[in-house]
Amino acid sequence: MNATFHAPEDPAYEFRTFYEKVRAKGFILYQGNLTDVDTFRVGCIGDVDRDVMRSAVRAIEETLAEMGVKQISPHKIVA
Repeated sequence: MNATFHAPEDPAYEFRTFYEKVRAKGFILYQGNLTDVDTFRVGCIGDVDRDVMRSAVRAIEETLAEMGVKQISPHKIVA
């Protein structure tokens, strides 16, 4: 199972840098290229409990802050 998230609409966001920095923290992301909307995916397969998911969210949050990303939600909702 994968959880898909909208990518930040911020000029400081660039997937490759985001990917590498989150990977250095122990988590691997996948670029979401299944739709026209810019997304990234987080795998939730295996022995993944709430502590692991909290750690992943923390790693993503820290990485976006390190990159200077301020706008983390999309400007518009795409159905």
